[in-house]
Amino acid sequence: MMGQPLELCVVEQPQQGQDGRMGDYERLLGDAMAGDATLFARQEVVEAAWAIVDPVIHGPSQMFEYEPGSWGPPQADRLVADVGGWHTPQ
Repeated sequence: MMGQPLELCVVEQPQQGQDGRMGDYERLLGDAMAGDATLFARQEVVEAAWAIVDPVIHGPSQMFEYEPGSWGPPQADRLVADVGGWHTPQ
């Protein structure tokens, strides 16, 4: 595989690079250009993760929606009913 040389122009946005910190993708791109794969998942790791997640997403279990910031759907109470229920902090 042969690549073509290109010119990379970086335009700093107001939210990037503030306080001396790198922007969202600045570190990732820098590491990629330097050949540092630390922040990149290998293909077999990604496939193994999806082997776990995909059956849950497409499985027979029903998904229940609930309000963000709440303690979950009312149906979750059945999961812990036999051990005394949830301990909900006040």
